[in-house]
Amino acid sequence: MVDRAFGSLRSRRDQQASPIPSSQARRKLEGECPSGALGDLEEVKAKGLLVRNVTFKFKNGAKSTYTNFRRADAKKLAAIASALLPASSGEQTSAHGSVQLCPDCCGVLTERQYSCVGCGLTFKNEKTMVLRSIFLPAGGYFYTGHPLIAILPAIVETIFLVDVLVILSAGLASPKAAPDLFAALLGLGIFWALETAITILHCRRYVRDFIPEKRDPTRSPQGAIAKISV
Repeated sequence: MVDRAFGSLRSRRDQQASPIPSSQARRKLEGECPSGALGDLEEVKAKGLLVRNVTFKFKNGAKSTYTNFRRADAKKLAAIASALLPASSGEQTSAHGSVQLCPDCCGVLTERQYSCVGCGLTFKNEKTMVLRSIFLPAGGYFYTGHPLIAILPAIVETIFLVDVLVILSAGLASPKAAPDLFAALLGLGIFWALETAITILHCRRYVRDFIPEKRDPTRSPQGAIAKISV
């Protein structure tokens, strides 16, 4: 399983005295809890310019991407995985991929059901993401925890809203110009719809990876992780 896989990565890495990623990098994986065999992985790749991401590609074609890594941490994870994957080809599951586990109780999560039936932990959901994407500038990106990615869309959508207000004000001041202003509003509306659709499709990928809402700080998942690792 991928959680076991990282345990295997850590143990073999420690045996080889390899450098370890920082605590900041490890925290990037705490919110989501995918499970699968190390041999199910096809490759682990670090990429990105402004934001360094690490993508895990599985043999069934599925991908999981973790964002906002420090450059050095991302390179270390990719290097460790590249060294270990060839020796782990026999450690495969029948699915050749991963399933999502609850980060608190390690129960298997149901696709598009954004709460854990085992412990009641809730996750960010598609409905809220869509509403925020529609009514707030870059709201979908902020909701899914990607503020750096949200900067440019937020600026563009704020400019769009200002343009709409200017056009409406001009229409009220000069009713004769209404036909031309309607055409301008229609053009802006089409642009807004396309931009919002891209945001929703992009953020839907993040939501479907199960991003926890508020977690109970008194509930420790370590016992559950240790239990399934036996």
